[in-house]
Amino acid sequence: MDNLCAFESLRLFPPTVGKGAAKAHTPAATSKGPGTGSPQRVKTLPTRKFRVVLEPDEYGWHIYYPPWGKIGASTWGQTREEALRHIKEVLEMIIEEFEEEGRPLPPLRGCYG
Repeated sequence: MDNLCAFESLRLFPPTVGKGAAKAHTPAATSKGPGTGSPQRVKTLPTRKFRVVLEPDEYGWHIYYPPWGKIGASTWGQTREEALRHIKEVLEMIIEEFEEEGRPLPPLRGCYG
């Protein structure tokens, strides 16, 4: 395979189910207040953006998020699309673990962020 390296940007949205789930993904989302009939602002969680590195290897595609490499933000897939799905799942699991334990997330930016 070619010795190519590509950068991809991923956006992770807040969870929609489970612990810490957001009620909406858009800042303009509103809902009616209880019994008042007046609009009430729904709190939204920020979208996180990750710049990941995608490299071909003998098994398919290796993909990782450099600033979080030491905590396991690395995976692979037989196709680019599969690798991108896998790294998204890995990053979501890392974020969920940190949030469940009440720990702050490691810095989101590094030399590639």
